[in-house]
Amino acid sequence: MNEEGTTAQLAFRGVVHPWMCDAMGHMNVRHYTGLFDDCAWHVLGHVLPPKHGNVASGWVAANMTMTFLREIVQGTMLILHPSVVRVGSKSVSMRIEMRDAASGAHYATGEFVSVLFNLTARTAMVLPEDVRSRAVRLLAAA
Repeated sequence: MNEEGTTAQLAFRGVVHPWMCDAMGHMNVRHYTGLFDDCAWHVLGHVLPPKHGNVASGWVAANMTMTFLREIVQGTMLILHPSVVRVGSKSVSMRIEMRDAASGAHYATGEFVSVLFNLTARTAMVLPEDVRSRAVRLLAAA
């Protein structure tokens, strides 16, 4: 992440391989989910580094909504642009746009709510101040 805390450097890139396509010749929904999830992990990894504090914590998905705008075929080069849209007391919400890396055509949008989770107690936990601060910087950058 750069000094300003923008999400520009958090963009995720991918390519649609033939094995990601279904019998109709376009990318199957399961692979949209995987690409969106990989992009979200990049954002969440900047908000809460993997080794954070003494509490075994991590992120759990609380809600996921995908909107499909165009079909994607094999060989398509993708770029996913994330933005943090809300920071709650225990959660971070983000929006991710999936676009064609060359033309910018908008293929799909994913909206996600991730909750910080105490992996020992198996309960949601309040965002520590440093985690909240990093998430708010990403929110402001959006």
